[in-house]
Amino acid sequence: MNKKVLIFGNILIILSLIFVYTFSRENPPENTQNDITIFTREPLLGIHAKMITASDENIYIAKSEKLSKNDIDELNTSSIILSSKPISESDMGRELQSYKWLYITIPSDTSTTKTHSIQALSAQIELVRDTLSDVNPSLRWFYYDNAGNYIHLLNTTLASFKTRIEKLKPTHFVTIGDNLNNFLQGIGIVNYRVKNYDNINSFLLDRDAPELIKEKSVNYIFATNSKDPGEVKKIRKKYPDITVYLTPELQDDTSRWGYIRFSEKMMNDFVAAFDTYD
Repeated sequence: MNKKVLIFGNILIILSLIFVYTFSRENPPENTQNDITIFTREPLLGIHAKMITASDENIYIAKSEKLSKNDIDELNTSSIILSSKPISESDMGRELQSYKWLYITIPSDTSTTKTHSIQALSAQIELVRDTLSDVNPSLRWFYYDNAGNYIHLLNTTLASFKTRIEKLKPTHFVTIGDNLNNFLQGIGIVNYRVKNYDNINSFLLDRDAPELIKEKSVNYIFATNSKDPGEVKKIRKKYPDITVYLTPELQDDTSRWGYIRFSEKMMNDFVAAFDTYD
């Protein structure tokens, strides 16, 4: 089947779901000031908060593990810090010394280190929803409505992806990047994954990788996009017969539609690679 037709069909599914959500999502009530500001270093938690508050303005997601001066300024002026690690385990100890507001820990069993199943995602969304509701009870109904709509759309989207995946004919592949690996585990396509690497450099340095790829007849490598173009060139030079797909970072282009936009991009890559249908 033509790859462009498959990708176009997938995009139509997502657009139709987003259209429905656009008209069901609650907007902030008029004349209501929402002074809550949120800081996080974890894109998924920040993305959920944006969907629940229906706003990008009061949520700050740090771009890297090492905090910049601007990051620290944003941290100290935020009403809430969202993290999957408790303060005792955080490496932001020095930066947190002068912090005076709320540090909220999302339990580790629903953190970004686990699979992105609908159950784990829903649990995260509900915890962020409840946190916001406790801090600003006057908008409790607003947060609950938006969170409910978001979870419903995620359920519908991931269910449609699972149906499409069940029709695919995957071959063995390698993944690079935790976000992609978590997404695959969440929708159940890990059976054909040979191995997951944390980053491109660890893949390139693995001396066993060439033999593993040959033994398993790996045809595809799905790698989270690297900020260093040289790393990607090295993959293609070392494995010229393998197709390399560069998948997005979780935080890329997700500010408006949360995890849905990210999962759509992941699906487009897989449909393009494994497009053989019965």
